[in-house]
Amino acid sequence: MDLLAWTVLVPLCLASLLTGVVGALGTAWGLLRHYWVVIKLAITVTATVVLLLYTRSLHTPTFTGTPIADEAAYPLWSPLLHAGSAAILLLAAVVLSVFKPRGLTPHGWKKAQEVRSDARQGEKG
Repeated sequence: MDLLAWTVLVPLCLASLLTGVVGALGTAWGLLRHYWVVIKLAITVTATVVLLLYTRSLHTPTFTGTPIADEAAYPLWSPLLHAGSAAILLLAAVVLSVFKPRGLTPHGWKKAQEVRSDARQGEKG
């Protein structure tokens, strides 16, 4: 499980974060202009941080098969909780990508006003 996490899950999670940021910066959607993009960024950053913290716990005695004195310190339901949470976060990100709810952030609203102002000045000039 440890090998799979570090060789597949972590690189793919980091690639998802990187491609999301690069894609947002390279499109008209922008990184901080729309609430749905900001929420997707927050979901991805949260999932990345949790994955990195969780993969560190794969060396605990529960996962290595070594008997431990305090079973409550390493709950066996933790993998199920993390996998279920990850599935819910991925579903939320997909829904946001498909439906793209309206709503500009204050930064996005300011940028939209600048574009409109530039367009008006271009028509006059």
